[in-house]
Amino acid sequence: MKINEILRDVKEHPYLKVSETALLSQVARELIERPEIRSIYVVDARGRLKGTLSLGTLIRSLTAERHRPYFHTRSLLECITCQQVGDIMNEDVLSARANDNVEKVLNLMINHNIKEIPVVDKKGHLIGNVGLLDLWRLAGSESSKGSTGKGTP
Repeated sequence: MKINEILRDVKEHPYLKVSETALLSQVARELIERPEIRSIYVVDARGRLKGTLSLGTLIRSLTAERHRPYFHTRSLLECITCQQVGDIMNEDVLSARANDNVEKVLNLMINHNIKEIPVVDKKGHLIGNVGLLDLWRLAGSESSKGSTGKGTP
């Protein structure tokens, strides 16, 4: 089974798509208005995936002045001066391609402790995301099709 089949069959997890120049304060307001969002993907003007922004990184950056005892002075200064998503986004993004095998993506997510993964087309455009539990459930149902029905795969 391929990831593009999963995108058709499962409900997409809500995510926020932002540009590198989006202000952190704007992203925070959007998240407050849409609390169901857990993933923030950074895209360029053409919709190509450039990075991710974790909720933890965003919150730490916006509340850095409250955490002085836990931050080194240099990192505290960086947090306070960051204003745009591009300043703090993670550019080392793991993503799935629409043609990837579900088992391959599932293993990638498990090995990197990822709960949701962005899905891109062959040009790198963000086309959706899938969750670990969705893949696990579908991979399990695929392997049970070959089962003898006696509790063994």
